[in-house]
Parts: sequence; C-alpha cells; structure tokens
Amino acid sequence: MRISPPPTTRFILIGTQHGENVGAAARAMKTMGFNDLALVSPRDPKLLHRQKVIQRNANTEELVRAFPR
Repeated sequence: MRISPPPTTRFILIGTQHGENVGAAARAMKTMGFNDLALVSPRDPKLLHRQKVIQRNANTEELVRAFPR
C-alpha cells in the first residue's frame, strides 16, 4: 500500500541563490510524493521568472511557486 503525504505539506526555501539547488529539492520532493515548493525572497531575482524551467528540469508540473520580497 502506498502512503501519500498530507496535502497541506509545503516546503519553503528562503533566500535561495542557485537554481540548481531548487531543481534538486524539487526532484527530491517529487520522488517522495510532495508537490508544493515555495521560493521566498530568492537572492537571485531571476529565479522568480524561472519556475517553468525548474519544473521542466525536475520533470514535474505545478510544483514551484515564487514569492518576491
């Protein structure tokens, strides 16, 4: 029997600098069945506009949300 994580679990990365780290976190989350990753005030402002690239590289959809400062 497969156990799913609670639907309200959200992972939050604050002050992220590198898109590679976000992609790695997204892939790990997907592997464990989680699907809600939030970026809060990333240090690299380009990360706010790269959500689709990160999702594609993590082979997932609708995973990453960004919240600017």
